[in-house]
Amino acid sequence: MLGPLLRLLSGCSGVWPTSPAPGSASASGEDSEGRDGLLWWRDLARCHAGEVSLAVAQANQVLEDQCRLESAPPLGTVIGVFDGHGGPDAARFACDNLFPNLREASSGPQGVTANAVREAFLATEAGFLELVSRLWETQPDIATVGTCCLVGVVHKRTLFVASLGDSRAVLGKKVGRTGQIAAEQLSSEHNANQESVRQELMAQHPDDPQIVALKHGVWRVRGLIQVSRSIGDVYLKHAKYNTERIKPKFRLSESFTRPILSADPSIISRNLQPSDSFIIFASDGLWEHLSNQDAVEIVHNHQRAGSARRLIKAALQEAARKREMRYSDLTKIDKKFWTEQRKSLNSKRKVELTKLINTRNKRRRLPNTVTIDSIHEKNFLSPKGVLETVVIDVFVLPGTNIYMLTLGDTWSASTIDLYLHRRYYDYIGQDGILKKGREVMLTGCCLRTAIEGSGHARILPTEYMVMVLDEDQDEDAMLLAAQFCTYSFSSIILDESTNDVPYSFYARIEKIESLEPFSCTERKQIVLVDNDDVKMNFILWGEQVLLANLFSVGSMLALDRPFIANFVDSNHESQELCLEYGSATQVYVVPIAQQEEQVPFTPTQLKSQGPRLSCLPTDNVASQVTLPRDLHGSVDFSKYPCRVYVTDLRYKMVGVCLFGTITSVCKASASGTTFYLGVEDTTGVVLMKLIFIGPWSLGRVGVGHIVYISGLACTMSSKNIPEVSWLEKEPGSLFVNLSLLPALLNSSCLHNLAPLSDLPRLTNRTHICRVRLDHIDCNTLKVLLFHNVCGCVVNEHSGELQCSFCTSACHSGFARGFQLHLTIADDSAKVFAWCVGQTAIEFLQISPDEYLELPEDERAMYLYTLQNESFMVAIVNTRERVDGCDATDEALPNWEITRAQKCE
Repeated sequence: MLGPLLRLLSGCSGVWPTSPAPGSASASGEDSEGRDGLLWWRDLARCHAGEVSLAVAQANQVLEDQCRLESAPPLGTVIGVFDGHGGPDAARFACDNLFPNLREASSGPQGVTANAVREAFLATEAGFLELVSRLWETQPDIATVGTCCLVGVVHKRTLFVASLGDSRAVLGKKVGRTGQIAAEQLSSEHNANQESVRQELMAQHPDDPQIVALKHGVWRVRGLIQVSRSIGDVYLKHAKYNTERIKPKFRLSESFTRPILSADPSIISRNLQPSDSFIIFASDGLWEHLSNQDAVEIVHNHQRAGSARRLIKAALQEAARKREMRYSDLTKIDKKFWTEQRKSLNSKRKVELTKLINTRNKRRRLPNTVTIDSIHEKNFLSPKGVLETVVIDVFVLPGTNIYMLTLGDTWSASTIDLYLHRRYYDYIGQDGILKKGREVMLTGCCLRTAIEGSGHARILPTEYMVMVLDEDQDEDAMLLAAQFCTYSFSSIILDESTNDVPYSFYARIEKIESLEPFSCTERKQIVLVDNDDVKMNFILWGEQVLLANLFSVGSMLALDRPFIANFVDSNHESQELCLEYGSATQVYVVPIAQQEEQVPFTPTQLKSQGPRLSCLPTDNVASQVTLPRDLHGSVDFSKYPCRVYVTDLRYKMVGVCLFGTITSVCKASASGTTFYLGVEDTTGVVLMKLIFIGPWSLGRVGVGHIVYISGLACTMSSKNIPEVSWLEKEPGSLFVNLSLLPALLNSSCLHNLAPLSDLPRLTNRTHICRVRLDHIDCNTLKVLLFHNVCGCVVNEHSGELQCSFCTSACHSGFARGFQLHLTIADDSAKVFAWCVGQTAIEFLQISPDEYLELPEDERAMYLYTLQNESFMVAIVNTRERVDGCDATDEALPNWEITRAQKCE
């Protein structure tokens, strides 16, 4: 029998009847219930669906989370996990109201259905919005409170799982008769750190380039919150609650017209099978430390009683290991400790780093950079993390000869002490370069946490530290001139005494790349170019590859006493020389100065108004934004705050994003990997070049499809025409076909329904319509071969099968599919349209092989039975076909259905 397992790591208070009513979750005499500090558990209890184990570990000073279990007719067994944020109010409200709303929504003859569950969620959201409205004048901060929701219902052997946010339900399934267990994730997670969620948000808000932002290494919606769906958080759903009445950190600089977050849950339903053993319902706290498979194996390999408490212990042990703490110390944490830690952090002295850091070299923050404040807050530092710091003080640890550095950074109010590695001791002293005010970058660090005796965190010694030099400072310029301008790469003479010569080199970083491992040892190569344009490779081995985290292309590298060796390629030593990071090597970096340019732009919200711009004052239209230039002098638009339009394209632009409608697509030549794509927006049309490393990899793309493309580079031809190019797998390169998004039809927050009568009037968009199938002509239905890669028709060419679009040879990468012409209708109009692939299968509700097996006289009859079926469709206007059909045939429809979903 199914045994639901409820477990909440990040903190909740269980709603559990002390004296169960008949039919509710009962607690038998064998139950073991207890509490230890911030840990509460109930090892085993019975309910209608089986047995339940619960445990709660409070992770915040104020308990923000709730959980609830009810087991009684007519609903069956219902479990809810409510992971609050910003305060406990939303979680408590959802815990108290969602179950009663579900009972009301399921009171009809059909009982519990997916629609009933959705209605319960939306009714709970509406109720909380009403509460916010009542309390707005006296308690405005309630508008910034929200909660994730994870609800499971076992009703008549059918399981429903609904989720908002990033809590997770995982099913443990027996694998045959092997005695093994497999994990199956049941719930969808709505967290901006997932690429699919970011794409969904960008599709919902195509005119908002800041809908997702990377903040402190974490993707957040509008830079504020990680989850994209929740109950509450009304300050991101209704603009009237995003005012000066709420705290500044929650306020948006610009108003919004549509909700940024959604309360529409993702819902799945499935019939329970004999192999289904148990389910784990948990907030994100568990899954930060345990994988799905690890969790189900912990439950499967032990007795049922205490499973939830066992999961908590495993997660806490893993958390302790990551933070280099003893588990016993972690379990001693209580509210008093948290309060003292917070006071200690707030009382840390603030350092005026602006007096010590000269801002003459504006440069980009390195990837993986962490702040000192975040180290203190999390009590954790990854070895791959990068610290860009300035030396605040140099001192000797009392009673020892150990040197310490006090470090600060420009983003933090706190400082942190570093045990200095002995290879840097020679650079300390009155004439040493390592002194107060020196900028240093370090990686490969380990943290001695505050709990381990010293009272505050310190960084243990690391070999991977570089000192930052500035050519505009006299002291640094003299060091570079005196020490690093004697030798060039061409002056190296390889003999037995080579490494006895104190070579020092000054060169520009041209490229940073990984090499093939050597005997399972990781390697990285930094390609250096000196002033004579001679190239030399600087090779890092094993753990040394961490040093590459401190380098950026274009920066200057000063290498003192590198080890000189023969380059090893494919496990064989060659005659080519290279540099290595030896025990006596010292590295200095002169970061690349970030050039900037003032770029005028017209704000998106004004430009979209079209002709109405003429009535606006000029001062309200034009503005300026400062953007960096790359190494080649091109303006980098990857951080541009507003949407770029075709008319904005200029010479030397990189990192450009465009949103528009495809007007044409074709291959540049039969044998190449370059394609041409025409894209149109409200200001014009541009022809762009798509360059692939291998064959086409973007799936099906057709005329009329709406696309979002990022990572574009723009140059000018000799005729002063913009030439736009896109290179596959380049950093920042992204291609999203919004017309083919899987979630386009089943997520009401992604669209507004349109009548078919609107189609002729609005052609440059993807319309979502609810229609009925009016007619399918058997004579126009074709079963063809389609290329799996690009979704286009495969034809026979010179005795071989070849894709009509990408011209790839199709030996096995093809499948049968339908090409379908049909008439759809609603109350306003009828439209003649076409579709292919999975969309056609959705209409016909039969596979191509099954259709071909039908006798000829039965095919027309089968198609006739499909008439008047209801569908949700996504439809676009197309004037050409890219699937190998004759585009000049007047009988071909002008409208393509890109997605279809049968309505119940």
